[in-house]
Amino acid sequence: MLLRLQKYDFSLKYIPGKDLIVPDMLSRAPIKININNEVENDIECFVNMVIRNTSMSDRNLEQITEETSKDDTLQTLTRLIIDGWPDEKNEVPKEVFEYWNFRDELSNVNGIILKGEKITIPTKSWGFTHTVSSPHYQQSNGLAERFVQSVKKMLSKSKQDGKDPYIAMLKYRNTPLENIDSPAQLLMNRRLRTTIPTIKNRLKPKCGNLKNTQRKMKQQKMNQKQYYDKSSKPLPDYNLMTLYDSSTILKENGTKELS
Repeated sequence: MLLRLQKYDFSLKYIPGKDLIVPDMLSRAPIKININNEVENDIECFVNMVIRNTSMSDRNLEQITEETSKDDTLQTLTRLIIDGWPDEKNEVPKEVFEYWNFRDELSNVNGIILKGEKITIPTKSWGFTHTVSSPHYQQSNGLAERFVQSVKKMLSKSKQDGKDPYIAMLKYRNTPLENIDSPAQLLMNRRLRTTIPTIKNRLKPKCGNLKNTQRKMKQQKMNQKQYYDKSSKPLPDYNLMTLYDSSTILKENGTKELS
């Protein structure tokens, strides 16, 4: 049903059940229909269309299919997709526990597991590593957290003032960083046109010095480390010691029965 309704835009309006007299009566007396494979055919056509339009060669698709068949985790996931998921989360095998929250989005087509329109790649066979920051040391991911905070503030301010949020994002991307060019210049080698009038020559593409930019960014990180180390101290050398040793019991507490 969701696939058939993709071409429509809906405007939903809530109506209490007490006001839905006819639909409520019909829901209590459903019509018996013969189940056919029409819905399954629609799903298969949609998924095959996603596979065909994937920007990937047939050779790579065959390689992904082969590696998926060798991956024990993805094979367990495939069996759950085909046979059905357990009713309780604690009944799911540990190796596929992380797929529980989006299990309804997973499908298997020609030996390839899809999450919506995205292909699931076996990490071990392709050498991917998943690195996360320490949950108790948030400042290690401070740059990303600061960017999220800045974007949220811009979007909130734009909504309050009734302005276009994309204009605010454009100005942010056009703002030069410390000692280096703006994000727009680093990405496209030119400044972006904004609502502020500017000379046309300043909008022309200009190839920057990549090595010089990388050197400045590396120097900036070294300076940050130097400033951070001023307020930090090296860990002292601790001596290993036994926390518990055998001891003599002087008096043993008795037990009492409650009536």
